[in-house]
Amino acid sequence: MLAQAGSSPTGRAFAATYGDLVLSMQPTVAAARRFSGESKDLAADNGRRPAPVKILSNTALVLGRSQDEADERLALLDSLVDPVPGLESLSVLLFHDVTGYPLDEPLPGIPVTESGSTGVQQHFLALVREQGLTLRQAMQVSARAGARAFSARAFADHVEKYVTTGAADGFNLVFADLGPSLDVLAAEVVPELRRRGLFRSGYRGATLRENLGLPRPSSP
Repeated sequence: MLAQAGSSPTGRAFAATYGDLVLSMQPTVAAARRFSGESKDLAADNGRRPAPVKILSNTALVLGRSQDEADERLALLDSLVDPVPGLESLSVLLFHDVTGYPLDEPLPGIPVTESGSTGVQQHFLALVREQGLTLRQAMQVSARAGARAFSARAFADHVEKYVTTGAADGFNLVFADLGPSLDVLAAEVVPELRRRGLFRSGYRGATLRENLGLPRPSSP
């Protein structure tokens, strides 16, 4: 099984030719729908059946049983970010040295480069522009990999919206606080998704490929 992450033209062409799973990091559900449709169209242009090419929304999050609980844990994580390693990490992510800018002023315009992950840069800079983040806030968001706070029900709604509108076939989850959020996922989110008919109750195959509904072999 081949998974591809990256939104550059080269990465997307590779995924259209060889990929079984394509990881997508998009700022809105509308952008995710465009990415998904274009990726499946590219696969079809390469002589492949588009349906088995699965688009996974790469989603970083903090989960709480309530929204207040999730917001509080996200705020705690932000408060723990030290500016020295935080700014160094942000500079690496953006491929631009931001260590000399004022911490509590808006992050200045920074161009997307051809170095590193173009998709990650585009996603993060779009987030900065849309939310008008200061450098300190951008550093905090970067330290938690862009994670957002969701209540269990709000995240179930998020999943439903993506999979029922064609924005994604599934999700690759990244937890900013693994233990507490994973507990909420197992105890609250999965049962809710099962009630909505959006999550399996058993496995249909003996391999990961079979359980994801991927054909064999993976080549065109």
